[in-house]
This record gives sequence, C-alpha cells and structure tokens, in this order.
Amino acid sequence: MGRVPGAPGVYTDLTRHPENTPVPGVLIVRIDVQVYYANVITVRDRIKKMISEMEQPPRAVIFDMGAQDMIDVTSQEVTKSISKELQGRGIEIYLADLHSPLVESGMRTGLLDTISKDHILPNVESAVQFIEIKTIEQETRAI
Repeated sequence: MGRVPGAPGVYTDLTRHPENTPVPGVLIVRIDVQVYYANVITVRDRIKKMISEMEQPPRAVIFDMGAQDMIDVTSQEVTKSISKELQGRGIEIYLADLHSPLVESGMRTGLLDTISKDHILPNVESAVQFIEIKTIEQETRAI
C-alpha cells in the first residue's frame, strides 16, 4: 500500500493505484481475506515475495489488520514464525488496526509477545508516522 496523493493519512493498493506514493523503506501489507489454516502459507509466501521484490529490504513491515476479526492457532504460529524471521533480518514488524478479539487471542497464545507493544498502533498512518519519527531520531543520533 502507498499514500494516496492529496488525501492525508489514506493508503491504498500500489498495484491498482500506481499514482500512490510508497513509503520509503516500509512495506505496508493489507490482507483483505480472512487468514486461516488453509491459506496462511500462501499469505506468508506472498509477503516474502513482496519483500524479495523490493529494491532494498524494508526496515519495517506494517500489517494492516483491519480485515481480520479472528485468527486460528495455525495462522498464529505461522505469523509468529514469519515475525521472528523478519526481525532476525533486521526488519521491524508493526500491526495496525488490530481488533480486540485478535488482541485477546494474541495475548493468550503468545503471538503478541513477538511484537513490541509500541509496534501495535491504531491505524496505518500512526504506524508510518511512528516509523518516520524513529528513523529521524536514529539518523540524528548517528550524526
């Protein structure tokens, strides 16, 4: 997903809307289908493919969870696995628009233990702003 020109805080599909602006160093993924045991591997592989197709690996991946009302145990395990894999590669994981049932389930199963609490944000724009501020702070410290 990328920023919609002239519509602050709005993000839509870059493939369908090439006029959108990608956020540098950030992959924003919205999964519009309910993720469950039968499709979670396909979803995981698609995310890995999107990352591999980027010119440079992203410093962060934002998962827009707005379309997800529940997640089964298999999907949670695969999500934990990919989160740990990406974090091991230096890619930070953020969750945006996480609904209460997912928070409760993720806390029970340990899924949210793999993601910093400050990486769970109310919407995509909040996550992008958090990442951009964090990047500026890191660059300032490096000077």
